[in-house]
Amino acid sequence: MSFDVDFTLKELKSLRVKQRFSFRDQQYNGKYQIITFEEYILIALYANRVVGIYPEIKNPIFINQHTYSEITSNASLAFISKHVIGIGPSKDSIVPPKDNYLRPPTDLVVRAHALDLEVHPYTFRNENVFLHFDFHQDPYVEYEYWLHEIRVDGLFTDFTGSLHKYQEWTRPYRKEKKAEELLQEKTTLLKDNGY
Repeated sequence: MSFDVDFTLKELKSLRVKQRFSFRDQQYNGKYQIITFEEYILIALYANRVVGIYPEIKNPIFINQHTYSEITSNASLAFISKHVIGIGPSKDSIVPPKDNYLRPPTDLVVRAHALDLEVHPYTFRNENVFLHFDFHQDPYVEYEYWLHEIRVDGLFTDFTGSLHKYQEWTRPYRKEKKAEELLQEKTTLLKDNGY
């Protein structure tokens, strides 16, 4: 198995992106380079609106040396709560499925929230092959379940338009705080924790 750290930046820049799911639009395959984290930051800085970045940090050594139960133990969550504002676990680790039906949820969200950690599970997709039977092939029913019953703080999705529509339909955008104010609050939180 190879990881991105096994390649030079020049080698990575020689690659072109490709849609990994054959049932999705393939017209952009081979047209664009992989971009660096620095390039993502520049896009965010020069956008005509506030663009948040939520880096997905993968350390194969850390992951391979620890089991999932160790990483999500109370002690591990307490340790990381001093350094991060949230966690992004797999949705199936929060509510395990069996035969494509949901089983009772774990207590991971409750334990994370008790430590003031936000929880943003991944990956929400609209295609039927990814929707559990409990949601009757309706991604909006899935969003409702996760946001209002499981009470996660956000979602990672391949279909941001669908999630945005759901948010518009169920809770109109509140203008009490501007995006810049919310970003400043998060920055202050990080600075208070030594960053």
